[in-house]
Amino acid sequence: MTPRNAVKLAPLPVDERIPELVDTLRSSPRLVLRAATGAGKTTRVPPALMRPEGRVVVLEPRRVAARAAAARVAEERGWRLGHEVGYQVRFDDRTRATTRLAYVTEGIFLRRLQSDPFLDGVHTVVLDEFHERSLVGDTVLALVRLLQSTVRDDLTLIVMSATLELEDLGDRLEAPMIDSPGRSFPVEIEYLKRPDSRPVPTRVADAVRRIVAAEGGDAAGLQSVLAFLPGRGELARTAERLSDLSVPVEQLYGDLPLDQQSRVLRGARRRVVLATNVAETSVTVDGIGYVVDAGLHRELRFDAATGLDRLELLPISRAAADQRAGRAGRQGPGLALRLWTRSEQAQRLPSSRPEIERVDLSAIVLLIASQGERAEDLPWLDPPPTSSLERARRLLYDLNATDRAGITELGRRLAALPVHPRLGRILLDGADRDCVGPAARLAALLSERDPVIEAGRPEGTRGRIVDHPTDSDLFDRLEGLDPGGRRGRSLEFHGGRVQHILRSARQLESLAPTPATRVDLSPRERRRLLSRCLLDAYPDRVARLEAPEGDANEVVGRMVGDIGVRLSPRSRVALTPGTRSLALCTELGGVFQSGDRRRTVVHSATLCEENELDPDRLVEEEMVWFDEVAERVEGARVKVYRVGVDAHARTLELDRRPSVPEPERAGALIAEYAKRDPDRALGLDRDGFAGLRRRLGFVQRARQDDPIPGADTLPVWTSATWFEVIDHLAPGCSSFDELRRAAAKWIPHLLDHQQRNTLDRLAPERIELPNGRTAAIEYPDEGPPVLAARIQDLFGWQETPTVLAGRRPLLLHLLAPNMRP
Repeated sequence: MTPRNAVKLAPLPVDERIPELVDTLRSSPRLVLRAATGAGKTTRVPPALMRPEGRVVVLEPRRVAARAAAARVAEERGWRLGHEVGYQVRFDDRTRATTRLAYVTEGIFLRRLQSDPFLDGVHTVVLDEFHERSLVGDTVLALVRLLQSTVRDDLTLIVMSATLELEDLGDRLEAPMIDSPGRSFPVEIEYLKRPDSRPVPTRVADAVRRIVAAEGGDAAGLQSVLAFLPGRGELARTAERLSDLSVPVEQLYGDLPLDQQSRVLRGARRRVVLATNVAETSVTVDGIGYVVDAGLHRELRFDAATGLDRLELLPISRAAADQRAGRAGRQGPGLALRLWTRSEQAQRLPSSRPEIERVDLSAIVLLIASQGERAEDLPWLDPPPTSSLERARRLLYDLNATDRAGITELGRRLAALPVHPRLGRILLDGADRDCVGPAARLAALLSERDPVIEAGRPEGTRGRIVDHPTDSDLFDRLEGLDPGGRRGRSLEFHGGRVQHILRSARQLESLAPTPATRVDLSPRERRRLLSRCLLDAYPDRVARLEAPEGDANEVVGRMVGDIGVRLSPRSRVALTPGTRSLALCTELGGVFQSGDRRRTVVHSATLCEENELDPDRLVEEEMVWFDEVAERVEGARVKVYRVGVDAHARTLELDRRPSVPEPERAGALIAEYAKRDPDRALGLDRDGFAGLRRRLGFVQRARQDDPIPGADTLPVWTSATWFEVIDHLAPGCSSFDELRRAAAKWIPHLLDHQQRNTLDRLAPERIELPNGRTAAIEYPDEGPPVLAARIQDLFGWQETPTVLAGRRPLLLHLLAPNMRP
């Protein structure tokens, strides 16, 4: 390609390494380039890899970086953006069939792998800014490595990182590593002397003002200031506080239109740039001499409360702080002002944990399944946690995205949507039920911050008071998004969050398929259909709630999986005392402990009816169990709501009616529990049986030392004996009482007539005394048999009485006339 309007390229450090890099790729299909900030790797390396045929695809973690890099390469090479070089990000594609160099976001590329798993027409894949370790980036790396090892041995892979922390990355990828120094100037680092608890926009605005004042406030003498803030809301509030500043204040964030992004990145004038972490590593903002760092960012983490990933405000790592500070030294000496103390710096993590260790994996597992692979079989750089994979698979099965045979047709439709499978299920169901707009707003409400400023009294206050009772926290918020909605009028909404939710809803709606027909729905019918959408997306969050008599504000219950729940003060859902209702719990909190009871707190609930539940999940079954207190088998006809399968199945009981257990099941259960304690179940410790067993045991112990004539004809009773008796008698029994009555008739027949005579001769139950009376002989488990009798009853005996045909004397317990020893 011949440049038409190419500018003269200023030399960058990475230029010296490009010949070595190109030469290395002739003998290795993979390569790691570690190039410090300012080396020029993003804009200089990919064009050097281009060939007359095929495409180089560069993956960027952010949209602003993909757009800016493509625009910069087009400018440097004199190419037309969207022709020789282009970019593709969500909702914006500036490429064509003839484009030979494309900068794309990681998510876009992952979606391409779904439709084009062999990457036809692509000869080189470049993963830029890999040190950020996004889940999508790790997944792309694993899939491309798999592709290289199977059907595309001609495919080249380059991994580029801006940090020096990935020392072993080359070894782990079995790839040579090339280092390129950056071009930077000294940067002085300043910390706060003491912690500052004021709002972030206030702190950042004050720091910017101090820098401007120190420069004299003259725009001509002021180097530009780059201030890092965690999000667009903080950018806007900081800009408001700096509206009267003597120099221009600009904002830089991912959704900024391309022309505005270009003006911010290339601004030649002195200004203040307020940016999110898009300016941390991927792009270069010209003229920066000062960095003000709030030290915060929003990081994706799995939120068990909603079952989705949520952006959580967290301190940045020390590595990220160094990356941000380096922005002040790209074009000259600089200063970085960190709005935290040195001691706080020491407490920060060295680097951020890879996303694969902290986010939900269900979307990735589903996408990989759609390509016929299993997640655990991929050549991951760091394998995903087993517990995360199991949780993801359980959810996908719950959503009917997978079954025993693998991915379902519904799962393939969900995999094609670049959203969490729960949200995707809401969108698809909304499209199928012709209410996709409201469904998209529901999905946005679930995935974004709560738009209500004060949803109720904070957890921990005494009691639960509902001033404006409702049947759905979520539908109140949905209607509150509409200025004409009535249900949400008693709630106070945060304007900025509402706009963010509506913007997100529009994007989500654009992803959903267009309904085949349009149907006018009444508000009631629309509500019913949306409830079904929610129930399909959260099948594992159905609960039975009840309000005890006399307390209108205490609402408790059980959720699928036999999880105890309790509505929190944040929820306005209320029940009439003494009533019950099914509910969907869309946001869970911590655990409420009351005595020995533990209940999961529910912050957001929606009441629903049984006829709204998926009929395929409703099962009527005969339940049989053994009541250990009553010592009998009980039965009931139970209707349950079932989620999951096999070992992962969880249920919620909806209705129970007593029933008579089937005799076969009852007998089997009686046998199972009887074998745990045969003495109790058969009554072997009761009068008669107990004495018989002890007499036999005494004879068997005695014959071990002395061969006693006839003793060998007596049976030896062990646990196996009683198990056989139980197996014989349990069929037809439904209680231990019935089993004991059967045993009382059966056990005496375990000895035949001759054996009983032998036992009576060797170990008699009673003995005749000199005065003609009889007394019982006790046979303890150890020691000699005992005869306890009054001393006057024994007058006349000349010798000690014996058993075992005269072989064992009895131990006499002589009693007084009052029967005391």
